[in-house]
Amino acid sequence: MNYLEKLAVALKGLPTKEKDDILEYYREYLEDGGLSDAEAVESLGTPEELATKIKTDYYTENGEQVPPYEPQHTTAYRVLILALIIITLPLTLPFFGGIFFSLFMLIFVFSILMLLATAAGVAFFIYGLFTLFHTFWSGLFFTGLGIIFIGLMFLVIPGIIFVTKKVIQGIVALSRWLVQLWERI
Repeated sequence: MNYLEKLAVALKGLPTKEKDDILEYYREYLEDGGLSDAEAVESLGTPEELATKIKTDYYTENGEQVPPYEPQHTTAYRVLILALIIITLPLTLPFFGGIFFSLFMLIFVFSILMLLATAAGVAFFIYGLFTLFHTFWSGLFFTGLGIIFIGLMFLVIPGIIFVTKKVIQGIVALSRWLVQLWERI
């Protein structure tokens, strides 16, 4: 692609007549000056930079808001990116899959442990109540231990819920970012 073709692509969004007039002006400018593509870049900047300046000037003169520049990717670029994604899947899929699986397993195991600790606390409390009348000090010990376990679980459960929500939000945010990244390609 030569300088003018790249400029034409970068001028996307301008009215066709305005775009044609601009391209004709710069074609004549380059021919009259005998400038090559490299010399045009030195003189005018890259086609994308020139297009941004032209669009800004055009929209400023007409009182309109300048639309954001979106780089144009060729089909070959998209195929290359898709091929790279497919080639790297044997490495990236187990890596990220392992990370996500590990996070979920940690949360799951910790939740099960907290559930078992709560059940143990309830069991200690009940056992302590039954033994309180037979052996006072043992009954008091197990009742107090049960109350401590149950109280700790009430402190830990909100933390587990918080961490679980943050992990899920992180996965959703990562997924959205990947979709947006793919849409830009």
